[in-house]
Amino acid sequence: NGGALVRLLQEGACKLEEIGSYSEKELHCLLRQCGIPFGAEDSKDQLCFSLLALYESVQNGARARQPPPHLTGGKIYKMCPHQVVCGSKYLVRGESALDHVDLLVSSRHWPPVYVVDMATPVALCADLCYPELTNQMWGRNQGCFSSPTEPPVSVSCPELSDQHYTVDMTEAEHSVQHPVTKTATRRIVHAGTQPSPGDPSAGHHSLALCPELAPYAAILSSFADSKPNSVRQRPIAFDNATHYYLYNRLMDFLTSREIVNRQIHDIVQSCQPGEVVIRDTLYRLGVAQIKTETEEDAEEEEVATAAE
Repeated sequence: NGGALVRLLQEGACKLEEIGSYSEKELHCLLRQCGIPFGAEDSKDQLCFSLLALYESVQNGARARQPPPHLTGGKIYKMCPHQVVCGSKYLVRGESALDHVDLLVSSRHWPPVYVVDMATPVALCADLCYPELTNQMWGRNQGCFSSPTEPPVSVSCPELSDQHYTVDMTEAEHSVQHPVTKTATRRIVHAGTQPSPGDPSAGHHSLALCPELAPYAAILSSFADSKPNSVRQRPIAFDNATHYYLYNRLMDFLTSREIVNRQIHDIVQSCQPGEVVIRDTLYRLGVAQIKTETEEDAEEEEVATAAE
């Protein structure tokens, strides 16, 4: 149970730098709390190794399986709900939780909600690799909507509502606060409906626990049959790593551009006279009013009259 170990480390009940000074009784207690089996005849060194092995497994985001020798591990994407790629990582070995943490850390801003199948391992890996950062983002909730030590409950998150935001870009570049939600809170969730029997906190990471995220459930389920996904998932063989990278970068760019161009076209079609399509400081599309020369002259006359 990696979650139990992370909790013990956060509470200071387990200090790995002092593990050599723990008695066998103390080690037995820690192993029981983490759900790690041990034998009565196990030496102190074996007990320490078992605890450290769990820590290493969580921190390195242990891989469930490796790809065949002649294949790469593929790549992982970070996409918005419209399937525009805003980050990706190319994998040589099998996918791991650490790969997702790398993708998040490389972001200018962590997304308010990151949806991934392996939500629990990703959150725990982040807790061990970047404890100070995750403490600001979710405290001891391990990326969940509520404490994983309590039964999962529905949690309302008004800042995640689909609404028109005013973006304040005066925040420091290194600020943990998200420029859209105006909060440092982040969640790592999954869209699955069936909790994993081997993951006691899987239910706490369910997207279904937040009513504001309900509209996104259908969007996520439609990804598998979408055109961009079918293009990106198409297998292709390369004997040159550079060609493999350039091809995939090009496919990411072209599929994303097609989506954005379609969005721009739809917005242009709905624009009224005097309106233009713009992008804000976060590159989001919007509509702005433009003033004609007649309107500007009229405003100047009003100002002059008021001054007199």
